[in-house]
Amino acid sequence: MKKGFLALVGLFTLASFIFYSCSKQESTGCTGVSAASEKSAMVTFANSKGITYTEHSSGMIYQITNAGSGLQPNLNSRIFVTYKGTLLNGNGFDSASNPGSTSFILRDLIQGWQIGLQQIRKGGTIKMLIPSSLGYGCNPVRKSDGTDLIPANSPLYFEMTLWDVQ
Repeated sequence: MKKGFLALVGLFTLASFIFYSCSKQESTGCTGVSAASEKSAMVTFANSKGITYTEHSSGMIYQITNAGSGLQPNLNSRIFVTYKGTLLNGNGFDSASNPGSTSFILRDLIQGWQIGLQQIRKGGTIKMLIPSSLGYGCNPVRKSDGTDLIPANSPLYFEMTLWDVQ
């Protein structure tokens, strides 16, 4: 009887937490947009840059410029990459040129990287246009001074090299 009561209290607490978390997110006014609604802007950008793209079922578009020939990463892989990230207006927001200092577990990264980097192998290069729903969604990424580095609902463009997979 006591175990059943404690399990019921635990279940109620978990349900309350989930409800509170969901209602808290809605109260911030954060509203995401669909990948389909950003497709036109991403295609226009790709065409302006001469990117011959493939469309993934997620809505991401990409061009593999070198497929690579080594290991292919999975979500549990540690990856070493170099990259340059920009908004579709051309503003750069991040880059890394030393693969030794950019070691990540793929599952810990934005969904766009998870999808895109699994399309190539070690030594490969890829250009990715990532809809905001596979990036940071309706949550802006801010600089330390509080200004937006990546505004809410921003599609992202990355040029990436996958140097190593472990």
